Amino acid sequence: MSDKPNKPALLAAFTEAARPPAPAAPRAPRIAKPRRARTEREDATRSPRSARGQGERINLTYRTTAPTWERLKHLAISDRVSIQELIHAALSREFERRGLPALDD
Repeated sequence: MSDKPNKPALLAAFTEAARPPAPAAPRAPRIAKPRRARTEREDATRSPRSARGQGERINLTYRTTAPTWERLKHLAISDRVSIQELIHAALSREFERRGLPALDD
């Protein structure tokens, strides 16, 4: 018997271990479930788009550049107010400048 290991058998063991797993069988396509009808209660609690702006507070987005935001943030920190309050005060002054009533809230 030879002291040398069987090279083909040893090589095959490493080759099989390094071989990627076989691809998985293709899945059947998903079938969409039919949507259930909403109940009257769900319809009543859901606000339509036309009702937007009817609540006590409305969110408003203001987009600006990073340097302008930094200036606003520094001003708000130095005055110890929020950016929201700064913008509200500025809008109120603009309304007054145009001869309109100032914002009251």
